[in-house]
Amino acid sequence: MALWQTQFVMVGIQQGIFGDASHLRQQIESPESIDAVRSCITRFASAVMDGGGTAIHVSIDLGDEVLDHAGRGQAYLQSNGLLASHLPDGEVHSAITSLGTKLTCLRAAPGRNAFRGSRLDDELARQPRQTLVLAGLLIGGILDATCRTAYQLGYDVQVLGDAVLSMGHAERDIYLGVVMPEFATVTTSTSLMAGAA
Repeated sequence: MALWQTQFVMVGIQQGIFGDASHLRQQIESPESIDAVRSCITRFASAVMDGGGTAIHVSIDLGDEVLDHAGRGQAYLQSNGLLASHLPDGEVHSAITSLGTKLTCLRAAPGRNAFRGSRLDDELARQPRQTLVLAGLLIGGILDATCRTAYQLGYDVQVLGDAVLSMGHAERDIYLGVVMPEFATVTTSTSLMAGAA
């Protein structure tokens, strides 16, 4: 796959999650994965934009209601205000904003789905590409909700397994190994960049 054919959507790469002072670092199984995922996402986004593809970041705001079925990950993010767009921790991480003017930044309506209220589908339709690649937060089903909507809208969806953040290994294994393969191809940024070279 050539990167010029790619639309890359990053979901929830926000200060409260990926920042150096994020409270999440004391809660997840592998705190070092925060920096590794952030680095992987910015590297892939740069490669996509340099290759003529599209890169979009969608900010997530979980809103005021915790849904019981969302699990402890979403409840933690919400109770600590880490994904509330009206708070400083909800701001887009500087590693994303530093990618430059080719990057499109959107904000979703409160909830877990990046398509909800963000104009994401309209933005993707402006420059149709063959492949929609997703990366971001597995926590609380955030990326799963976005992936399902993309699939329902008819996109050929790929999820970067090396560019997703989870609370722990079990959550990661369930989403990437069982749930998301129903709607998407799970791959890595390394393999996509190697295939484009």
